[in-house]
Amino acid sequence: MLAVSQNLRNRISDIGMTVAGLVMVFTPLALWMAPDPFTYKIMLLVCGAGFFAVVFFDRIREDVPVSAEAPNLKVELPEQLIGELQDQRELSRRNPARLRKFVADKIRDTDDRS
Repeated sequence: MLAVSQNLRNRISDIGMTVAGLVMVFTPLALWMAPDPFTYKIMLLVCGAGFFAVVFFDRIREDVPVSAEAPNLKVELPEQLIGELQDQRELSRRNPARLRKFVADKIRDTDDRS
């Protein structure tokens, strides 16, 4: 098999699966419009080929590990900030803008400290 980069292989797989999926979507319309039994059988074979094409393109796709896809964005919040957020949430149930302003101020304060 040809040595193809992972990115190119995944792009080819995506394009192939899209085309095969479109073939499978339009096959019922073609079956409905088939003028004779021979054409009907050909359309059934085309739909089956589309199904196997989707399976084939799924097999050649190389999955990227989850850890490489998205970085871990979890942060640890100080206990004091958690308490303040809970208090603000209770106070701002009727005024969500107040909570947004509080969070924006806290983010600005942490950015100023950095």
